[in-house]
Order: sequence, then C-alpha cells, then structure tokens
Amino acid sequence: MEVRRDPRQFLFLIILFLLINSPEPQNAGYNTRSRYDEVIEREWAQLDILNRTRWGDFDAQKDKWLNVTGLRDEDGFSWELLGDVRKRAVEKMRGVLGERVDGILDGASGEEYKLPVYRNLSGYVQGEWVRSHLSRIRHPTDMNISTVLPENPFPLAEFDRNVTGTGGPMRVHFTEMEGRIQTGGNGSISEVSARVVIGDDKSWGHNWWEFVVNGVHYPASGGAVLTTTSER
Repeated sequence: MEVRRDPRQFLFLIILFLLINSPEPQNAGYNTRSRYDEVIEREWAQLDILNRTRWGDFDAQKDKWLNVTGLRDEDGFSWELLGDVRKRAVEKMRGVLGERVDGILDGASGEEYKLPVYRNLSGYVQGEWVRSHLSRIRHPTDMNISTVLPENPFPLAEFDRNVTGTGGPMRVHFTEMEGRIQTGGNGSISEVSARVVIGDDKSWGHNWWEFVVNGVHYPASGGAVLTTTSER
C-alpha cells in the first residue's frame, strides 16, 4: 500500500535549511543614516549662509565669495561672466519694453512704470538658440564636477555629455505656480516652473535634451530667474 507523505514537512525542511545556511544580515543602516545626516546638516548650513546673504555679498569681480558649493573661488566656475550676462539681459529687456525698464530695475513704482507684460507665464515659447560670444572655452580637465561636489549618499543618474553645438531649436513650457505653492505677500513674486527642450544641430543625430528648472517670477517687470536642481 502506497504511503502518501505530507509535502508541507518537506517544504519546512527546505526553508529551515536555507535559514541556517544564509549569511548574517549586514547592519549597514547606521553608516547610511549617518551619511544622510551629514548631507542634511551641510544643506542646512549652506541654506543659512544664503538666508544671511545680501545684495553685493557675492561678487567674483571684487573677489567676494560665499562658502557654498559652486560659489567659492576654488570651485573654478565662470562667475566672472555674470556682470556681462546681466548687462546683456538688461539691454534685451530695454529693447523690448523701453526706457521704463531702468526705473523698474531701480525699484520705482507707479502707473507710469507699469509694463505690458504677462502676469501669468503659463504657456510655451519656441524658437532658435544661438551660443553666446560670452561663453568661455572649457576643457575636459577643468570640468570634473566630482572634485567640487561633496560626497553624496543619494543615488544620482549618470551625466550625459554637454551641448557643444553653436545653435539649434528650443522650446520652453512655463507653468505659473501662483496659488499652489508660495507667492509673495504683496504679489511681487510668484513661483514658476519650466520644462526646457533643447536641440543641438551640430550633434550627431541631432540630439535633444530635456530638463526641468524652477524659480521665481516677477510679474511687475515680467522677468524670471530659474535654475535646475541638478548637481551638474
């Protein structure tokens, strides 16, 4: 007479064997947590510096730096171009909106300084981008960003190569965040986000890049300042 065995006993023996022969679990949580704490502490320290910074505290041309990653002299970023870039932005703004721009930038207010600009940026613009003559030639040896950034335990995506062409198509999708995140108490600023799609005509295969930037919008002047959160 055939004897039927309970398969549950056999399964229990297999599980017990695996548990006995499995390696001891590694307690890596402590080291990982301490590294996270170091990153958070460093971020709070740099945020405190930025909160205490006033206009003029950072000026590369006058050898005035901040102890924040990317804003130090030894980091080697091209901050000496900031003045020329700012000057060109004002010239473009003046060419579109007229001489009243000067009063707006100096803080003037009143009916005569109201500009015909959008109060809500939501929408998109598209056109062609051209590499500025202000740009500086950078060599691979001085673009090793890993030597500037402190150690970060958070996983990062691998960096793609740079946009090396002289021009190409571009499209920017703006989203005004007014009423959804933070806005100025007097309506002078509003948060804005944008998705940038840029093409490089000189790249093999006409490659495209896409990234997101966030920043603030100044409804009175129509200007906006946006930046990425990428550590590149």
